[in-house]
Amino acid sequence: MRTGIILGLCCILSAFAMGLEVDIYSDYAIIKDNWPEKIGEGTKVVQWQLPENIDLNSFVILSPEIEVLSRIEEKSSQLEGRLVHVFVSGGRLYKGILKSLGEELVLVDSENGNLVAIINKDHVTSIIPQEKVNFTKKLKLELLNQKKQELENLQVRYIASGISWNVIYSLELNDKKATLVGEYQIDNKTTNSYKDASVRLIAKTEPNYYPYGLRNEMALSTKGSFDMIQEPQMTQRAETAVYEIPRKIDIPSEARLRLDLLKEEDLKVERSYIMDDNRINVEIELSGIKQPLPQGEISIFDKGILASKQFLSSKPQSGKLKLNLGETLDIAGLRESLRHYKKGLNLVDEYRVTLKNNKEEEVTVQVKAFLPRSNSEVESKMPYRRISSNIVIFDVVVGSKEEVVFDYAVFYPEK
Repeated sequence: MRTGIILGLCCILSAFAMGLEVDIYSDYAIIKDNWPEKIGEGTKVVQWQLPENIDLNSFVILSPEIEVLSRIEEKSSQLEGRLVHVFVSGGRLYKGILKSLGEELVLVDSENGNLVAIINKDHVTSIIPQEKVNFTKKLKLELLNQKKQELENLQVRYIASGISWNVIYSLELNDKKATLVGEYQIDNKTTNSYKDASVRLIAKTEPNYYPYGLRNEMALSTKGSFDMIQEPQMTQRAETAVYEIPRKIDIPSEARLRLDLLKEEDLKVERSYIMDDNRINVEIELSGIKQPLPQGEISIFDKGILASKQFLSSKPQSGKLKLNLGETLDIAGLRESLRHYKKGLNLVDEYRVTLKNNKEEEVTVQVKAFLPRSNSEVESKMPYRRISSNIVIFDVVVGSKEEVVFDYAVFYPEK
């Protein structure tokens, strides 16, 4: 619960309030909340204990009637009374319960209470807690209520680290159809819970945000797993995709919350086999995707077999998605250099390409040829198309269990 007393007495805050809104980005969250705090006409001094993950520089009071006259920020921790390891100059280690954290550190034995050591603070290199410690920040504000009536709530907004979300995709390929499933994960690595919150997940490309003054004092383990709940709805905000969860949810502390994000069925699949050097890679293009795709990890299954696992960067809503599955083992390709000679004012390079298809069906292999000059010319009995000044592609049809061999020559000026 939150309580508040005038003139410096402490108001302890948690995240359990009406109207809690949580916008989660890739590595931080923006929290907007209404804190119950009675502010009568005139001035009042309030003092709050805030969790370490809150960026005090971002903390603002949004209530238009309130003016902040003064602001004092302090940082404190609950190391005293905890089992700690203290490292001092020279690498020596002391273990015990920390009883004093002034100019001298006092450690006592955790079992019998006997004195372990008194250490000058100047000799300490690090203090490592051996149990969970809640680091807090103290914020003291002098507020002026410019209205002639008492206010019962303060609308506040702040940025909090330790909260993030990402996406795990699974793509099932079945010949010319595919199903794409996405699940998002909310990771709350803080000791703060958020109850009955309206949550939006923000997907955008932006520079990393590093809240000023925030440091990870200790690693908080992730624990707990929660069942799937109602699927969020996606809306557009300029260049940002916003996934709105349609009902209020609880975000437990030190836990991972999982929810369905999307399910795209009956997607059209087109496969391409591309020869680059002596490797033949498989690329697929999915058509029919109806929404943007936030970045995440995607596992690709081809007829039930894991074909690839890779990182997917954020994709705008274009209806299509291209993925490279890597090198195929069913189609072999070999490019050989036959001759290099001079003919008139030109240099000539001759090549031979051999393709062997071990599949049960006919395939078309796109054989890429890189040209040494933008004004290079190509001669071959195999048709080709020029896709840039320095690249041509031969579209070669290879029947099942068949082998195709063709030659081509590249002509280019000597100078």
